[in-house]
Amino acid sequence: MSMQLLQKSLNLVNESDGLGEKSKSRKARKSKVAEERELVRNLDDRFQYDIESGTLEKRKRDEVHKIKGDLTYMFNQKDAKNGYSLVEQFRDTRPPDIAAHNRRYIKYSQKYKIPEDAARSCVMSSIKKDKMKKKRLEERFNLRGNLF
Repeated sequence: MSMQLLQKSLNLVNESDGLGEKSKSRKARKSKVAEERELVRNLDDRFQYDIESGTLEKRKRDEVHKIKGDLTYMFNQKDAKNGYSLVEQFRDTRPPDIAAHNRRYIKYSQKYKIPEDAARSCVMSSIKKDKMKKKRLEERFNLRGNLF
């Protein structure tokens, strides 16, 4: 099964299940030793072993993403064998569902709507100040025009 077909089927499963997508949490930075250990464990085409220096190096992004639509770099087969399925790995990479967030906010704002009279009284003072400021600026501009 190609990775593109897997991605499409996972999208359909997500839509049919009605599951919201998780937001990405910020991960702590790993030490060099821990990072190199992980690189050795999960050695694949994302990394390159440099013979001269004897270290593992990450390949450049352009080299990893040669084929457009190639998702193999996102999934780890070792994790899949340990119970972290490819479906869960894919769902964790998806961004949060913004449309659902917007729908919840609309319901919230309708529930706690401010009465028009209260909103108008709060805003009118700033509107009056803005009008006065514009009026003073116009008067000052007109004075400058007469002097020169």
